[in-house]
Amino acid sequence: MGKGEKDLFFKMLAALPVEAATATLHLVPHFGYWKDYLLMQGVAGIDAAVKDKALSLLADQLLKDAAELEAAEKEARTPNLTLAGKYAPREGSAFDGLAKRLSTHLFGNKNAAASARKYRKLVASLNRALLTTEVLMAANRWAEIEFARVSSLCLQRSRKAFLNEALKGKLAPAQEETGNRHPEDEQRVAARHNLRKALLEKGAKAVKGKQLYPHEIAQKCMRGGRTELSTLEADLMHAQWEAMREGVKEAMAAAAEAREAAVAEAAGEGAPLEAVAALRAALPKPVDLGKLVPLIDVSGSMVGTPMEAAIGLGLVVAELVPPRLPQPRHHLRVEPAVGAPRRRRQGGVQGAGAAGCQLGRVDRL
Repeated sequence: MGKGEKDLFFKMLAALPVEAATATLHLVPHFGYWKDYLLMQGVAGIDAAVKDKALSLLADQLLKDAAELEAAEKEARTPNLTLAGKYAPREGSAFDGLAKRLSTHLFGNKNAAASARKYRKLVASLNRALLTTEVLMAANRWAEIEFARVSSLCLQRSRKAFLNEALKGKLAPAQEETGNRHPEDEQRVAARHNLRKALLEKGAKAVKGKQLYPHEIAQKCMRGGRTELSTLEADLMHAQWEAMREGVKEAMAAAAEAREAAVAEAAGEGAPLEAVAALRAALPKPVDLGKLVPLIDVSGSMVGTPMEAAIGLGLVVAELVPPRLPQPRHHLRVEPAVGAPRRRRQGGVQGAGAAGCQLGRVDRL
């Protein structure tokens, strides 16, 4: 869920009757994430009863996860936990006040200090069991990070730390093995080795990327960034791109299946073919790129996020068109180029030139 969709959701939550809002709150972690319960506390217009219910749901889940953790330890099995513990508010953070409210909600308000201590212990135990990336990073246990479990956004934002590469500057060939950020730190070097091994063995399946937008990856590969990508960073970007693209394909397939299911349900069993065809024609069509060639405007007016978004979206579309078509990129001023590797394509499209658009060449394409 992007920021725009989240803002719209909060507005709708404020507009709904309290009974309807509270009845659907339990679905928030499924369609968003547990932190949304905290974020909505600061949104004007949402009824206090709805906000209280949100915190109550989070508190209840923390207790359920704590009980599951205790049972799993007794039975010597892996606990089945949610991510409520990961997003539970901490003291001293931006959600300090909510942490205090939760601690008293869970453990009473007769002894606030004791309740706070029990709350900290609860959250810490859940995060140790979850092996959340942030916990392992803070404890300098980088070698234990399982990159297949790291969220898309965390991997994107902290990739330089995981790769053990300095934020700025170019990686020297002699530093490819260890990285140049903390080359003497065994934990950091091991994390780099583990990520490289995972990418070599599993490719896109080694990391998450489905929650990223195309431009968030494309901008890292475009010229003019803070630094040049190392070989391993480029491999990581490629793997996340592949994962993101597969996510788009899955979403398109799911939309098509849902449409067919709606047709079948509306038509009923044994419906005439003509009726089924009419229903299918009446429903919104699924995404079908067909014989489509993306055109990407990289003129001077597009510099910045607009250009990054255009290039990212254009490349995704180019890779999703049917196999019978080539995968060109076409700046409106120059002749199309086909088949360059993705990393070169992103930089190549960006640098295609910034003169006036010549739409006549599109017809010849």
